[in-house]
Amino acid sequence: MKNKLNLKEFSVKNGLLTINVDSNIDYDPDVFEPKLKIYFNNGKQNLLLPILQRKRAYFSFKNEDYVTFNHKLIIKELFPDNKWDTIRISLFLIYGNKKVEEIHIDPNNIGLVNLDHNYDLKFSEDSTFYLKRVKNSHNRNMKHSTKMFFSYVIRIISLVIAIILIPFFILDAIFIMAKIPNLNSSGGLLYLEDPNPLKRGLRHILWRMSHFSNIGIENSFIIFKNKMINIGYHLVRKVSKENNRIMFVSERDIKLTGNLKFIHEELQKYDNISMEISTCNQSFPTASFKHRIKTYIQMAQADVILLDAYFKKMNYFNITDQYLIQVWHACGAFKTFGFSRLGKPGAPKLNDTANRKYDNAIVSSSSIIDCYAEAFGISNEKVLPLGVPRTDVFFDDDYAKSAKEKFYNRYPHLENKKIILFAPTYRGGNRKNGYYPINAFNPVELYNELGDGYAILMKHHFFVKDHFKIPNEYKDNIIDIDITEDINDLLFITDILISDYSSVVFEAALLDIPMLFYAFDLENYISERSFYYEYKTFVPGKIIYSQEGIVNSIKNNDFENYKINSFKSKFFDYLDGKSTERIVNLIFEKLNQNK
Repeated sequence: MKNKLNLKEFSVKNGLLTINVDSNIDYDPDVFEPKLKIYFNNGKQNLLLPILQRKRAYFSFKNEDYVTFNHKLIIKELFPDNKWDTIRISLFLIYGNKKVEEIHIDPNNIGLVNLDHNYDLKFSEDSTFYLKRVKNSHNRNMKHSTKMFFSYVIRIISLVIAIILIPFFILDAIFIMAKIPNLNSSGGLLYLEDPNPLKRGLRHILWRMSHFSNIGIENSFIIFKNKMINIGYHLVRKVSKENNRIMFVSERDIKLTGNLKFIHEELQKYDNISMEISTCNQSFPTASFKHRIKTYIQMAQADVILLDAYFKKMNYFNITDQYLIQVWHACGAFKTFGFSRLGKPGAPKLNDTANRKYDNAIVSSSSIIDCYAEAFGISNEKVLPLGVPRTDVFFDDDYAKSAKEKFYNRYPHLENKKIILFAPTYRGGNRKNGYYPINAFNPVELYNELGDGYAILMKHHFFVKDHFKIPNEYKDNIIDIDITEDINDLLFITDILISDYSSVVFEAALLDIPMLFYAFDLENYISERSFYYEYKTFVPGKIIYSQEGIVNSIKNNDFENYKINSFKSKFFDYLDGKSTERIVNLIFEKLNQNK
């Protein structure tokens, strides 16, 4: 069968782009997630986004996989400046190792193209199409103008009524100020955590008025506040800019960790720069007012700003003469994040520009540039495969020796045992509701099956609060490692890694550690979280679905280690321990450009 994409609808109405596509492709039972991507290019920037899968069916008599995709996008949000005349658009389907780009267009489908009067669409023979703005078109017809007029009249009347109802909204806000649970509020759970009750109450009153009148009062207030912050930011930069100042910003811990820590330590060798650090182990909006203001001022003074995760407050700032570099905290590309989850629960919207402002994002390999460009909503050329600084230690023999000595000085009784590191990722959406199902893995049963020649280290994600309760008689050989311990250091003493969907597998591959992937909830996890690659062909070890399978694989020394070398080749362009050095060189290049 010839694999193909069928374009069913392409419409632009009222500024909303709607795309409907279905595909017919030879069925592969190992493909859990067919992925349809759409690529936009306006001549200056490009943007890669996913199209949501809506339906999937298997036709056994044809051995055919039938998948439908649909998505709606706001045209003006595709590119932040919204300045373009023509956008080149293409679609392609990723189905396991196959890539399908040919698009079939049914000439008899009269509803295929449906455009507003100020757009035009052209198809080319290479399955690319061009969306063009038609200049000097009539802005609105009389019918639409009349409709808009009556809409505004109704909103104004509703606003007057909302003003009259303010006393009732104040009473409602009192419950929010008292943190009464289960009340709807525009700020959601995060805003209800704000320690300032007056702030919670005011925000709730504005939200009530906005929803009652259908006028964006609350949103206008937020926009005004953010503009004031941006004006203050640029004023501080104008009067107190520090040459060769580098700013490190992280919400992952109270001190610098991971990639930012290694970059900071390397930069300390140089005298011609200055550095500032802003860290907290909570979401930045809930940090103290003093901490936030100090961070804004220090960011404004810097020439280069380094981040290691999404930082929402970048939405506020229109950065012009500073360099913003994202040094993502994880290796490789495993679970989807950012705009790669567009349209799914918890995903950002395209008008969230925080990630889209990066001048550069650093990754471990050229093969994953598209993954990070999609996730951040930036052009491919801004993603640089310079390596991951915290992996440099895996090429440092002295560091490896020191890490081993430190561990065995603390646990001398484990020196002659085989170390099993159990390091799964969390389930749930965030640090507030993250968990791991305690009953899914029983380390006592595993230890009893394997015998006294083994020890088991339990290292959970820091989002996970509830851990397996280890009986006292096993605590010498089954150890629940504190979340503050660096998992990279633990890898130096690890003989076997048991994980699931955690990015620790990238670091473990650098040390050629045998791995088992305990994926007891694989299908559920994929439906909720999604991966960049097909899990069964991606992971560098044996996939196990039960604890009995773990025992058998360890006893039989069956880890499918042959997968590790190709995995390393795909996800690491450099295996030289010089990632930090390359990123520091980039920073100095940016500093020199800013002089």
